[in-house]
Amino acid sequence: MNQAKRQQAFQRGHKAETLCVWFLRLKGYRIHARRFRTPLGEIDIIAKRRKVLIFIEVKARNDLSTGIFAVTSHQQKRISKAALFYLSYQPNMHNNICRFDVMVVRPWRWPYHMQNAWQLK
Repeated sequence: MNQAKRQQAFQRGHKAETLCVWFLRLKGYRIHARRFRTPLGEIDIIAKRRKVLIFIEVKARNDLSTGIFAVTSHQQKRISKAALFYLSYQPNMHNNICRFDVMVVRPWRWPYHMQNAWQLK
């Protein structure tokens, strides 16, 4: 992938994450972090609603199935490890239920929010 396409993909992903953040806020979620980087990987969005702490992977795709299946088992493991890293530095979050979600952003549609997309790996 050349530099221009890589930059375009980065911008598309950043816009998709911003849209998801606003969508989640409208649904009553509190955003704790965006693009949380760890030595083990990155988590796109970390949000909380009541006693549920949610780690969200955002995919910008043209259709829903491509977006959902874009989160591979390798990515799930990486995100799960990054979530455990996050929790290790947040002792006040240990009493929450943890959930892993996927949000798919498609052109001219509201984000699709797939809750509990996978379990901790």
